[in-house]
Amino acid sequence: MAGKKNARKMPTTAKLVIKTVIAVAMGLFFLFMAVGTVATVAEEYLEYRDDTAAMINACNRSYYEKDYGELLDSLILWELYQDEFDKYWEVCDAYQELTLCQQYSMLEGGAEELLYHRSRLMDISVNCRNEDNVNRIKQMYEESLRLPVPGA
Repeated sequence: MAGKKNARKMPTTAKLVIKTVIAVAMGLFFLFMAVGTVATVAEEYLEYRDDTAAMINACNRSYYEKDYGELLDSLILWELYQDEFDKYWEVCDAYQELTLCQQYSMLEGGAEELLYHRSRLMDISVNCRNEDNVNRIKQMYEESLRLPVPGA
């Protein structure tokens, strides 16, 4: 027994061919699945994007939940610059000004910038073009007035 070598059995050619065919088939399966998934998502994106009513519904969801950050992301991502979306852009402009007010209220030396963005928010509130936005933007302006002014 001492002279016996531990010889490993080499796979036969048939086993090697079968394993190779299975590996190639699995690779092709996953490739086609990935391509199919991307094609389906792209097709749905283009269909959805051209459906203005669906886009308004999506914007309304964020608008009525007061999730203006997501609303702004949607408007930019879907490139919704048509007149139907002016209502959403107006409230998002006010939201951006409020966010800047909040940021500058926490910074040392941010008083001047805070006051500037607060005045811009007031202008948006006073010149509000959409009746649905009047109270929302007014609330944002009132919230900006409650923010502490740094150094004051």
